[in-house]
Amino acid sequence: MTIDRDAAWAAIVAYYARPGVADDLLRAQQESDLDVVVFLFFRYLEDDLHQVFDAAVHAEARAAIETWRVGAIKPLRALRRNLKSMAGLETIDATRHEFRESLKQMELKAERIEFLSLCTWLEGRVSVPTPI
Repeated sequence: MTIDRDAAWAAIVAYYARPGVADDLLRAQQESDLDVVVFLFFRYLEDDLHQVFDAAVHAEARAAIETWRVGAIKPLRALRRNLKSMAGLETIDATRHEFRESLKQMELKAERIEFLSLCTWLEGRVSVPTPI
């Protein structure tokens, strides 16, 4: 299976932009540690490519990117969130806001790397299971 990475990324960004989707996914991320990128990746496979995979494949995908998620995405997200309410920086709010926006862009780039890694992981599997 080959994935058109640009088309797939555009599709998941468009899905995420639908009314209410981002709020629901971010709430699930906060409450149950949902990996939004993995969710959107499999949503794309199902909706656009008509490929549905079982829970074991989902778990394998999460395991394939967990080091990146834990080592890059989560620390960037935590820092960005902490800066929002970090005491003692009120006098430099404009600079703090600019830095938070830079972190947000870095976090998005890190998520794009996660997405590209998922594409490569799926394409590189010795045998892609027959969709269910």
